[in-house]
Amino acid sequence: MGAGGGVRRRPLLAAGLATPLLTLGSCRAGGPTGAPPRTPAAARSRPGPWPELRGQLTAQQVVDSVGVNVHLAFTDTTYGRYDTLVRPRLLESGIRHVRDLVLTEGVDGDSTYYQRIRDLAGQGIGFTLLADLPNEDGPGTDPRRLAEVQEWCGGSVEAFEGINEPGQRGIPQWPVRTRAAQAAMAEVVRSTPSLAGVRLIAPSMVTREQAESLGQVAPWSDLANVHPYPGDARPETRGDGPDGEGGLPYARRQIGQRVAPGRPVVSTENGYATSPVEGQDTRADAGLSERAAGVYIPRMLLHHVSVGVVRTYLYELLSQADAPQDPEANFGLVRYDGSPTPAFRAVASLLALLRAEDGSGRRLSASDDPEVSWTVAGETADLVEVPIRVTPGHFLLALWREVDVWDREADVDLPLLPATVRASSSGFRLEGVVQQEVDGAFVERAASTQDVAVDGRVTLLRFRR
Repeated sequence: MGAGGGVRRRPLLAAGLATPLLTLGSCRAGGPTGAPPRTPAAARSRPGPWPELRGQLTAQQVVDSVGVNVHLAFTDTTYGRYDTLVRPRLLESGIRHVRDLVLTEGVDGDSTYYQRIRDLAGQGIGFTLLADLPNEDGPGTDPRRLAEVQEWCGGSVEAFEGINEPGQRGIPQWPVRTRAAQAAMAEVVRSTPSLAGVRLIAPSMVTREQAESLGQVAPWSDLANVHPYPGDARPETRGDGPDGEGGLPYARRQIGQRVAPGRPVVSTENGYATSPVEGQDTRADAGLSERAAGVYIPRMLLHHVSVGVVRTYLYELLSQADAPQDPEANFGLVRYDGSPTPAFRAVASLLALLRAEDGSGRRLSASDDPEVSWTVAGETADLVEVPIRVTPGHFLLALWREVDVWDREADVDLPLLPATVRASSSGFRLEGVVQQEVDGAFVERAASTQDVAVDGRVTLLRFRR
């Protein structure tokens, strides 16, 4: 469950999954039994950098702030269709940071699970792997095997993450056991040369009370962790009630910073269920339309990174079941039948755009002026403005109206009402405008005038010297 009463989801299971959900492959790709095949050079280049968010954002920082949850071990769901669905859609999405499980029991480098991770690592994808405690689903994570796991993954592990929402799962004595598991994992990671540079993410808590029960684990964590699911509210929501429960500020202050004070924040789960159910108006049952999620997801990603969340792992890549009226089964950027949702098109086209812009000239360096300035006039009362530096003479300005596009009471889409604004920047000219289509994709518009119509969707203005 997300922080502050977000949506219930199928839980990530234990690190030693029940056999029906895990295919232990017997194909041997060379070498003695249990030895992983040779790691491709592309895989050995990982892990990639975690964004260090100082000053105004760069295009590369935005790209590196986007991750997604997958379940490669859930072979009885859509994730069993690896070659025909998981792999091609993940690569098409442009997302290069993935969250999944640590498996240490009954597996080795030849297991299908780790073969698939290495295959994706060869395409430049890095992994955050989630540990677990022994429970009814399996024996949990053996921290002594984390160096082997890194080898089995072809060096693609960027982070190991503590226990996922243990306070929600009926695990006996979960606070003391979760703390002990985090300390044991940190001891191994920090004392093992082959794991140098791998980050430690704190366990995820759902409520302030759970965070207080766990206590702080900052000595064993490099990153704080939040799951600020907004339910069916807009992604910039300040939450409900006097404490703002359910919003990102609440999750960071009351959960993330209680567990790992002083650490940068990562959101290892966030997203929207795209299955509104009539008559279910509580936050725990909330869902919305695919059109609304396609508008909200890029806003979520840009909002999070603009306020200092170093990475957001969307939940999740694929919807897992053919159950249109069940919100639990419909968090995917890709539908159960394999077709892309508007949110998938939005993310894929946004990342492709940022990469294309970033490749259009000399990369920014530490000697470049880290700040750009601009002005926006017109109907700006609810306007969000996020600058994204690309090259020394080139930046993007992301704009959107912080408005609802989904009626939470009536469960219907709201009209996209535009506001007219005029943006300018001294020494720069407005060269182009990029806006979202109805299907979610970002497309180029001619900048025929300084006046731009901005609604609840993200609009990107391109400025160049």
